[in-house]
Amino acid sequence: MCDTHKKHQDPNSQAHHEEHEAWSRRTFLQALGIAGAGTFALGGTQISSAMASPITAALSSSTNDRVLVLIRLKGGNDGLNTIVPLNQYGTYASQRPNIALAQSSLYNLSTDYGLPSYMSSLQSRWGKWRDESCTWCRYAGQDLSHFRSSDIWASTDAVNNEETGWMADFLKMSILIFY
Repeated sequence: MCDTHKKHQDPNSQAHHEEHEAWSRRTFLQALGIAGAGTFALGGTQISSAMASPITAALSSSTNDRVLVLIRLKGGNDGLNTIVPLNQYGTYASQRPNIALAQSSLYNLSTDYGLPSYMSSLQSRWGKWRDESCTWCRYAGQDLSHFRSSDIWASTDAVNNEETGWMADFLKMSILIFY
């Protein structure tokens, strides 16, 4: 416990003092009661993020030094503003009046596609991207829900609501094969 009668010398002493003022024995016991009730409410429920999974167990027992890095831009990338459709620029610009990139600010990758000038350092990879990218992808029966579309992308299943995604399935198979 802190000695609240002495003034602290650290730069956050005011915040520290205000925190002490906000808490009393009563508020502490109330918070403790809520936390305790929450613990009992969980009962025997397992919290999966705190438990070892087959994937983490296999990766931690691995004898090699390979590293798995996953980066998921959850809603962070706008595909139409990453690879811009120059062959349909009029439609693109009219449908996105506030966020369409100016045609003069695009680097022409081909007659069909453009790249924003701030991404021009990626132009050298276009040959590889052209062969591997899938532009204008969509699935049948779209309901225009970003959340459902994200689920479909993650699971690669537009019909069933899968709990795991394609990467988890791939890792399970990889662990069985490689480890």
